Amino acid sequence: MTAFPSLQIASDTAESIPVQLTRQLRDLILSGVLRASDKLPSTRQLAGDLNISRGSVVSAYEQLVAEGYCASRQGAGTVVHPDLPPMPARQVGAGTQPSQPTHHHILPLTPGVTLSELSHRRSWIQAWRQAAHAAPVGVHGDPGLRHALAEYLRLSRATVVDPDRLFISGGAREGLLLVLAALEDRPRLGVESPGYASLHHLAARFGAELTGLEVDQQGLVTSRLPDNLDAVIVTPSHQYPSGASLPLQRRLELVEWARATGSWVIEDDYDAALRYTGEPLPLLSSLDSERVVTLGSFSSTAPQALGGGFVVAGSGLAEELRHARQDIGPALGSGIQTVWRILLDSGEYSRDLAHQRNRAMRRREILGAELPVTATMDERHGGSNAMVYLDDGLPLTSLELSEQFRRAHLGAVVDPEYWSISDHRGKPLHADVSSNMVLVGLGGGRDENFHQACHAFGQILRG
Repeated sequence: MTAFPSLQIASDTAESIPVQLTRQLRDLILSGVLRASDKLPSTRQLAGDLNISRGSVVSAYEQLVAEGYCASRQGAGTVVHPDLPPMPARQVGAGTQPSQPTHHHILPLTPGVTLSELSHRRSWIQAWRQAAHAAPVGVHGDPGLRHALAEYLRLSRATVVDPDRLFISGGAREGLLLVLAALEDRPRLGVESPGYASLHHLAARFGAELTGLEVDQQGLVTSRLPDNLDAVIVTPSHQYPSGASLPLQRRLELVEWARATGSWVIEDDYDAALRYTGEPLPLLSSLDSERVVTLGSFSSTAPQALGGGFVVAGSGLAEELRHARQDIGPALGSGIQTVWRILLDSGEYSRDLAHQRNRAMRRREILGAELPVTATMDERHGGSNAMVYLDDGLPLTSLELSEQFRRAHLGAVVDPEYWSISDHRGKPLHADVSSNMVLVGLGGGRDENFHQACHAFGQILRG
């Protein structure tokens, strides 16, 4: 019998074992089941109870220590932090039954799931162990991390960045919020159509007036940009969802347009580091250090427990961003920032990226082999997703196909609601999304499980 019977580790999920255990222990603390100074089982005992590796338990405990929920005492093991305030126990009303544990599994083939296996390595545990003793950092982030990021971008993206213009963020969304806070109220914002709907929804929610911008097989059509926009959000290295890379000529046209109109270019660098052939493309800010702001995110290339990102500020917006960060507050705790600094300085993150690229290419081959003859896969040069095109259109309606995927426990995306968002005139921004496209994620889970999921996916497409 386990020390905590409610702890359950699932094997059929993309969520790693340390992340599952961290989440469940955190919930026990937040719900008041575990209270201040309560002693957790030894790592050896809990690993044996749950039939998992001791390293997974060590990783979970160290994450909880880094987050401040637990404390590690020399010779006394790990306890719930003594200074943690009392948490209200969740009440079960009269006549009701306690709810069963709910697991939010990430389904196979879900877009945007990381390919990283960093959390399985000793370097991951060592980094968190050091981070447990990290000193507090200022609102603008750990200077050591900003220098490590600048060096990483110089070596991996051929882009020289002043660390003083690097802002630590919680990811692309939090980075965009920072930029929106630095811009004028209700900015007129051009967005790729189709494009990354999540960022577009966020911009609209915070008052931006959205205008859809034309995209073709090479990315944003820069020759048709209007001159009445305050800013555009663009994915020059890896357009979403097509995977296209913006040619140099269009990059130069985009930068010139920004200079001529006084607009800002917000470069969304999502997934750009996962380039299969050659080196990842330089940041757009390498062509213009004044009018371009880059949103960097680690969400698709780092374990879920880490996350985070960065903003490279154009010199013309750096001061406003600095004030916005001061007002909003820090995006990441000192522990997570320390882990990132260690992983970047040691080269461990870059080595894991190389592994992810190989893994993504291998999985594209697996997916391609399971497709029917009526389906083709895009020829993108990188990224954690793949787009599948059905030559004769969808075998079912998009909603019926989505239901088939749901029943098969697959996360592939075909639902048109995924792209549903309107501009400031009420006109659908992504109306031109082809009805024969299915977006497939390459990350998460073991290779054998991914293979099984691809086989089921192919069978559904065959009808």
